[in-house]
Amino acid sequence: MTGLIKSFGEAIEEYSSYRLIATLETLIGTSLENFCNP
Repeated sequence: MTGLIKSFGEAIEEYSSYRLIATLETLIGTSLENFCNP
């Protein structure tokens, strides 16, 4: 049971770090587009 909870927590961590990176990439991409095309 503990192993299940642990792997579930790891999955959430992986997912949230993936979401964070995706959000950062989107923000940077948008900023670059706005910077290049004023």
